[in-house]
Amino acid sequence: MIHDDETQLNISRLEGHTQPVRCMTLLPDGQLATGSHDCTIKIWNLQDGTCVNTLKGHSSFLRCMTLLSDGRLASGSLDNNIKIWNLADGTCEKTLWGHRGYVWCLILLPDGRLASGSWDKTIKIWNVADGTCEKTLNNHTGYVECLSLLPDGRMASGSLDNSIKIWNLPDGTCEETLLGHTDYPEFLSPFPDGRLASASRDNTIKIWKFVDGISVKTLKGHTDSLWYLSLLPDGRLASASDDTTIRIWNLADQTCEKTLRGHSSSVICLALLPDGRLASGSWDKTIKIWNVADGTCEKTLRGHADDVYYLTLLPDGRLASASKDSTIIIWNIGDSRKEDAFFNSVLKRMLSESRLQLTDMETISESQMQALCEALKQTQSIQELDFSNLRISETGAQALSQALKQNHSLQKLHIRNSQISDSGSRALSEIHFLLQRNQNESKIKDLQHQLLATQQDRDTLKRALSEREVEVKVLSTQLGNQKK
Repeated sequence: MIHDDETQLNISRLEGHTQPVRCMTLLPDGQLATGSHDCTIKIWNLQDGTCVNTLKGHSSFLRCMTLLSDGRLASGSLDNNIKIWNLADGTCEKTLWGHRGYVWCLILLPDGRLASGSWDKTIKIWNVADGTCEKTLNNHTGYVECLSLLPDGRMASGSLDNSIKIWNLPDGTCEETLLGHTDYPEFLSPFPDGRLASASRDNTIKIWKFVDGISVKTLKGHTDSLWYLSLLPDGRLASASDDTTIRIWNLADQTCEKTLRGHSSSVICLALLPDGRLASGSWDKTIKIWNVADGTCEKTLRGHADDVYYLTLLPDGRLASASKDSTIIIWNIGDSRKEDAFFNSVLKRMLSESRLQLTDMETISESQMQALCEALKQTQSIQELDFSNLRISETGAQALSQALKQNHSLQKLHIRNSQISDSGSRALSEIHFLLQRNQNESKIKDLQHQLLATQQDRDTLKRALSEREVEVKVLSTQLGNQKK
């Protein structure tokens, strides 16, 4: 075990591969299989972090893996082959020959057969019992990039010919060709209601509906290529892009509700956590944990030395990340519901004192801010609040302002190096006024902050402070434009 000082998280690093790790698959016994550019698959015991087996046989990079219905493992490689592995003894039972290009994607079909998409522009349907290719689907005119199963049992495929095709699996016929993207679809995400979302290199997401013909809606907002999609429990859609952002979409009206900013390079993978938070992996070598309710980043996980390629949620709630640095890291990220309970217990203890200090936190979540505000309304003992280095959302700043209307004991507010949204700054100016009122026109000294705001918000804040004759000592101030 090692300790990540940046995030105060215990993590386990799985080391053994000698090249980038490109794919991961959870096994029925709770172990983890990882495929690498070093041409091997490693099987890891997640309890102690040891490699229990190394599967050798491919002659080029591993690209994809999937677990078969009988418990065996299928792997696809840039050696153009698919191998079927017996995990009990680590032997390769079959090699499926037939593709003349890289095997780029694999999916298990409902009837137990295996579908493979290749850079030879074909999709092959395999009988894994005897290793024979039963069908070759060759309607695409470009490399096959991705495959997905629809709820009705049909299969969707995305290709570098910029099209998506819908296949009838029993007879292998192409029933629909979906056109509209101007670059190839990178990722396909089926919805339980039968719709299909496609994320494309043309910077857009399309939502395809197959009722009374085909209808399509286009989600626009990203400024660079799309990599990944994740359907949230509340029916919204999260998307990851080369533009370094994650966007949260309302599918009812096709609007972008939130843009999650913080990564400094391409965001290429997402994972939904059991408590509703969202994890994102980036080429900036980090993983971020997001509260999608208020759009704040709660944690930044640092530990990889190169691009993060893949994320997988483990059954015990931990998160596995695979990287170009040839390692896998298992993160104990915790559960926000338990963290909220812990925060509440700490808050209860701190409220017995006159000074409330939250400087050890990176972000205060929406639920934690709500608990804090309720406490501030009910107690008159707190004279000083210290939010230095804390990221506060727009709704959080507004809620804090409302809470202070009912608290007449607060005298000092420290927000040195805090980050507050542009709209939140307007609520912050109200806080300054309230502090002045609460102190019977006394001066506020030593207000230290770093505010992210638009020019209009800066003017509003300065005017609010000037009009109320509040003396402000600003240290290390940086006022920058808030990016939308």
